[in-house]
Amino acid sequence: MLYRPYGRTGHKISALAMGGMRFEAPADIERMAEIAVYLYDRGVNYFDTAPDYCDDKSEEIVGAAVKEMKKRPCPEVNRAVGNAQRFFVATKTFAGTEKEIRQELERSLKRLNVECIDFYHVWCVRSWAEWLQRKGQGVVAAFRKMKDEGLVRHIAASIHLSSADIKRLVKEGVFEGFTVGFCAANFAYREAGLRAASRAGLGLVVMNPFAGGAYWQAPDRFEFLKTHAGDDLVRGGLRFVLSHREITAALVGVRNLSDAQSALRAAQDLELLSSRKLSALKARARSALAALCTCCDYCRDCPADLPVSRLMDAYNYIEFGQTKAVYGRLRYHWGVEDLPALLDKCTGCAQCEQACTQRLPIRERLAKLRATWDEIAAERARQKK
Repeated sequence: MLYRPYGRTGHKISALAMGGMRFEAPADIERMAEIAVYLYDRGVNYFDTAPDYCDDKSEEIVGAAVKEMKKRPCPEVNRAVGNAQRFFVATKTFAGTEKEIRQELERSLKRLNVECIDFYHVWCVRSWAEWLQRKGQGVVAAFRKMKDEGLVRHIAASIHLSSADIKRLVKEGVFEGFTVGFCAANFAYREAGLRAASRAGLGLVVMNPFAGGAYWQAPDRFEFLKTHAGDDLVRGGLRFVLSHREITAALVGVRNLSDAQSALRAAQDLELLSSRKLSALKARARSALAALCTCCDYCRDCPADLPVSRLMDAYNYIEFGQTKAVYGRLRYHWGVEDLPALLDKCTGCAQCEQACTQRLPIRERLAKLRATWDEIAAERARQKK
């Protein structure tokens, strides 16, 4: 197993980390916990979870695994990091006020069977305005206070920001690391920001290294990731992410033991790409994904203040043939509550199309996106009746 430093914390994290968002049978806590223990026994030492994941059972599942992991060291981790901490638990909070954060933290501590959260995240920062709002509620002061009390070891953030905003957040000096989406489909949107974070000494854990499952929805589009004999998309996807040396670890969500075994096989003896070969692979990605928005964000200066690249990211799911995923992508990933009202602001000036490096028909796609939203919203309304 490959281990990398998590920023300047002094900790080494397994480059393959476990994501706790996808357990297939969350009610069966003990059986799901066995998956995390299985990964730990084979060298994985970073476990990410959150309240609400898996019918609000994920923290309990990880907590059950923690009980077992406390009983024994992992020989592979010991060989790699010596007598350092055996494993790390990361969780998150949406709460904004100190009282709400403390209540949620105490609940997480109890469920996770730990006295201190190793990496506690301000959860799902989707825009700079949202960050300013939460900071205004006192989230920074609350996190720092809990760290001083020994309830939180390291302060992190789970973010969905562009490179420009990541750089701004780095300069604030609040966080010791980020959990951030990054893969072959969106690397242009965040790679400059991740480089800035790494230079500043922050740890970087990647979520959605397989584009949220898009690799398997449109496998032909991602064949270029299979750069070595015997590759599948799991191994190719991990290689793409981890060949960025600034990245600490890639979170792989596991539904079951089979997923865990697949992830371990992919990470075993993973031959990483040189800078030259990685650049060439990115060029192939741009060519292979020419019909998709790669979220480079050159369209960011919309006169009507539309988040064009985020809307085009959601449109990609129409290209993948996953129209039902569009609503959730917009609402829960990007925080778009009312797409029609947002699109009503569009003047049709075409500035975004002129700025687009891929020359995508953005206005046409916005119309299709709206039609898809309307269809899904109508279906959801019918199901409620």
